[in-house]
Amino acid sequence: MVKYAESTTFTFEAFNNSEVVVHCPTKEDAVEFCFYCSSQGLKWAGGSQIVGREQWEMHRDEMVYRSEEGRLYYGRPRTYSGDMFKIPIVLFSDTGITSKDEFEPATDEEFYALISSC
Repeated sequence: MVKYAESTTFTFEAFNNSEVVVHCPTKEDAVEFCFYCSSQGLKWAGGSQIVGREQWEMHRDEMVYRSEEGRLYYGRPRTYSGDMFKIPIVLFSDTGITSKDEFEPATDEEFYALISSC
């Protein structure tokens, strides 16, 4: 069972500074959250694109994401609530991130740059 932070508010700045971890218990949440992270300029820690590579199957309903300096990492909740990290965990649905349909569509140049990098 995931223990969520009671009074932590999600902001991208806090997330990108590893001050909060986001739990995505469904594949749909993971896809939407990773799309959001990509739209904010994040890449996987190894430098690859995030969209289409959510890694949700690795931990399924336990999947959590954290970011540090533009790099996205994933793990299980116990990784971030243990002695090493102790980072507050926020449920994706509590982040206030809207549907990906509401994001500004990519330009043709951005779209072609994205697919050519895959």
